[in-house]
Amino acid sequence: MAIHTSPAFNSLHSTKGAIMKIRLLTLWIARSPQRCQDWKEVSPNKKVSYDVDTRWNSTYIMIQDALRLQTELGQFVRIHPEVQALQLIDDEWSTLQQVAKILKPFWDHTNSVSKACPTIVESLPIYWSLDDLLNDVRNAEGDFEDVNIEIRNAVERGIRKMNKFARKMDDNLLYYVASVLDPRIKSSLIVSQMSEQDSGLIVSQPFVSREVDHLRPPGMSETMWKTLRKVQPSKEVSLSDIDKYLDSPPVNWSHHMIGDADAEWVLKWWKANAFNFPLMAKAARDYLPIPSAEVGIEREFSNARDVLGLRRHRLNAETMRWLMLLRGKSQA
Repeated sequence: MAIHTSPAFNSLHSTKGAIMKIRLLTLWIARSPQRCQDWKEVSPNKKVSYDVDTRWNSTYIMIQDALRLQTELGQFVRIHPEVQALQLIDDEWSTLQQVAKILKPFWDHTNSVSKACPTIVESLPIYWSLDDLLNDVRNAEGDFEDVNIEIRNAVERGIRKMNKFARKMDDNLLYYVASVLDPRIKSSLIVSQMSEQDSGLIVSQPFVSREVDHLRPPGMSETMWKTLRKVQPSKEVSLSDIDKYLDSPPVNWSHHMIGDADAEWVLKWWKANAFNFPLMAKAARDYLPIPSAEVGIEREFSNARDVLGLRRHRLNAETMRWLMLLRGKSQA
């Protein structure tokens, strides 16, 4: 990859963004063993990772590397005047810092979903927190009051793309149901993020009160059943556990209680309160175990490719299944 200091080159690339300059400089170094050696003399142990421009986490890593090696990059360009056009000015370094600040939450959420593999109950808070982040950038509010107009315009296009996929959530109530089934949240998150009409429609669809069965429960004597029917208030008898759950305030949690930080807190809460909310507990058993991402399945396919080597193309499906099961058990 040859880069020359011709006027055409300077005119073309001086108007490129800071990210493009880092990409070109990183690629230019990597394409020559001699330039790689020159870079090692400037930075013996660290280098800038070349990114995949369609993956934000990859770009975030490249930007973070560049920010950490800002001094080294400047020194390298001074040694190689043929790429002087790729020298970043102060405003461009400031732009990289702003972009890194925006991309960091995406990086953090991706890592949390990939490593911890949380259940679907955390999906909606993640999506809406990112939505709030992008809106703050677009409107230059909160921590992004000083963001430049180019980044705001790029985020505006990103919001349109995100809304395209977010609208697909309206066809699948799983995310909303899982959020309501978190007793610390219930319907409060949906009500705060959506209009009154939309939030009321979403909450009412999956959680419709049922008629309470007034038949005598199995195992209870007829005398006890009649006695309970007399002493229990009629309103309590007819009130569905769905109504009791949704009408009661969200469960308080504390920073100081170790148990409240448990990753399985929601599942344990429903196990402990299944008797009080039997209908809702059934919904919790159905919805809450759903993973928030398909990372587990993707890993299985990656592991399967390792098992299905070049000399194992004739393995039948049953043998492959047993090999994957044994591999998974050995890694557990």
